[in-house]
Amino acid sequence: MILVVKHIGIEGLGLWEKVLKDKSLKYQVIQAWEEEVPTDPERYSHVLILGGPMSANEKEKYSFLSQEIDLIKNCINMDKPCWGCAWVPSL
Repeated sequence: MILVVKHIGIEGLGLWEKVLKDKSLKYQVIQAWEEEVPTDPERYSHVLILGGPMSANEKEKYSFLSQEIDLIKNCINMDKPCWGCAWVPSL
């Protein structure tokens, strides 16, 4: 199961959706502004973090970013594939 983290409601998965469906890959979409972002990636084979209008430096404005940063750190520590997270402050 692939975890997909979305940051904005009006945007979809873009080209990723076609890839996931063409390969018959199972995925779960978390809408970060509405749902708790899991910080433990253990149950997922990969993590895909989509873009959005916010900066990783805006944790005060977007409370879910702290959970997401923890998720990314845990992916790195577990050597779990994590796409879309090119830079995160304070790693």
